[in-house]
Amino acid sequence: MKLRRKVIISALGTSALITILVVSILKDNGSMGQAADQPGGCSVEGAEFAADIHRLMLDHCAVDLDAGEELFMRAVEEMVESVPHSHFYPPEEVISFKNEVKGKRIGLGIRLIAERGGLFVSGTAFKSQGYEKLAAGDEIIEIEGHPTKNMTLDDAYTLMRGDGKKGTCCALKVIKAVSGNTDICSIVRTEINIPSVLGRRIPDETSCIGYINICCFQTRTFSEFLMVYNSLKERGVESLILDLRFNPGGVLEGALKIANFFVAEGILLKTRGRHPDYDKTYSAIRKRCNNPKIRLAVLINNESASAAEVLAGVLQDHERATLIGTESCGKGVTQATFDMEFLGKPVKVKIPTALCYLPSGRCVEKEQAFGNPLTGGLKPDIIITLCAEDKRRIKKRIEIEREALPCAPLTGTGIWNKEELFPDSQLEAAVSLMNGDRAPASDKKK
Repeated sequence: MKLRRKVIISALGTSALITILVVSILKDNGSMGQAADQPGGCSVEGAEFAADIHRLMLDHCAVDLDAGEELFMRAVEEMVESVPHSHFYPPEEVISFKNEVKGKRIGLGIRLIAERGGLFVSGTAFKSQGYEKLAAGDEIIEIEGHPTKNMTLDDAYTLMRGDGKKGTCCALKVIKAVSGNTDICSIVRTEINIPSVLGRRIPDETSCIGYINICCFQTRTFSEFLMVYNSLKERGVESLILDLRFNPGGVLEGALKIANFFVAEGILLKTRGRHPDYDKTYSAIRKRCNNPKIRLAVLINNESASAAEVLAGVLQDHERATLIGTESCGKGVTQATFDMEFLGKPVKVKIPTALCYLPSGRCVEKEQAFGNPLTGGLKPDIIITLCAEDKRRIKKRIEIEREALPCAPLTGTGIWNKEELFPDSQLEAAVSLMNGDRAPASDKKK
């Protein structure tokens, strides 16, 4: 079976397409006669039944139906996304998917703050065409003709990104901070690198503790981690807190490289799939381990998933870090993305191809796989639950800091104010642990 290929579907009738597609898959797998007997298998009869339903709708439905192309696209999307951890990317999402993996985004490179119901410029990241018309303190009162009164930062950034095409212009109506005059600024959208790692020293007077938040795992995450880590070490950091809360995962390679950075030898991860090509064993390489002795604490919660769980689990199994927080998501699969075409348009299909097993042999995944129920999820060594308001506030802080990174990279050169980080009982427990204090008596331990 070919693991990567480009499938081109010609402009045939949709009913025929459904039948041809499924029959082609069955033939490729050599399963024409046995697919119906396999877990999750399908049959030629199933494909013909789907085609019959489509013909029935076209012939008898009293309401207008979408064009055949859209109806088929939606049917495929529903089929793919009915499987856990799977996603179908229609043509309009393909570019944004590629940019997200690379940590790139199309936008204006403007950092905003929301105050008194208005939106104000707090900085600019790039010398994009037209940027010189803006200055810190200018109030943006319209974005592409949309009034910004009481507009959220998320909505503002979405409008400024537009359709995601580089080189297009965005019209901003602003009130200048210095003169008070109203001006119309046309700024060209450009490609912005959105780092996935941010870090600084913890504001603690008794020790040198570094804090690194990994927002997600992209192709550049490991190199960004090294930059932040080395900067912190130069400033005398002796222990480190890795914050993987709200990290949805991403590129597995980055997580394994960071794990190997702290683990000198032994197995890091095993993957097992339905097809033997997905069965792999990843082991530590000693020369890639730069600091096997630095003290580590890792923060996780129920939104720590996939590659984030792999990193945390490897460090826990090798007894290199103490996990603090709440049980993780339990998404322990590797995913493959397949490039395809439909009527000449690029689409992508991402599906889970293998389960992840940590060095101890435990599986991270919670969903049932290969007919077996799985328990999955990481159990912290110190369990501390945040109230809903603190969780919301901390998540928002991380999101805002990441948006600000292109304008003011957090590369370990500064120290946060306590008001920026606290209250955060999970982080406070990690700081106490790094200082050698005992965990609070109220904490539950595994």
